[in-house]
Amino acid sequence: MFGDQGASSARGSGAIQEINEKAIELEGYTDDQLAVMHGHGEKSEIEYRLAWARTNLKNLGAVTNTSRGVWALTEYGRTATESELIERDKTWRKELAAKRAERLIGQAATEPEGDEEVGVVAAVDAGEDWKVQLLRCLMEMPA
Repeated sequence: MFGDQGASSARGSGAIQEINEKAIELEGYTDDQLAVMHGHGEKSEIEYRLAWARTNLKNLGAVTNTSRGVWALTEYGRTATESELIERDKTWRKELAAKRAERLIGQAATEPEGDEEVGVVAAVDAGEDWKVQLLRCLMEMPA
């Protein structure tokens, strides 16, 4: 997966450039595709997405960043199937969303008491962020 040159590939590791080159070769991207830049940055859109793919695989425990610019497969990464990675990604994203929602709700203003006005207008009047109010409403809905 991580290049086919030298000793690093035998260990399942490689430098970012080596990994990108191999991914580009395997996917058969054209020069025109590689010329598309991401925003106004210095990276191509493909390089940008490959960087996010590495980060996502790290979050899933499939790769590790062993040193600056060097990535390596973990034991899990060596044996995981594509379907296992997809399922693990779904689980990880759900857990991340739940943690973010808990944090936002924890930061939110307290619930209105008694006959206080409830709703978006009350949330705005109380200084509560509309995103927090929406999350609170969604979290209170029955499954």
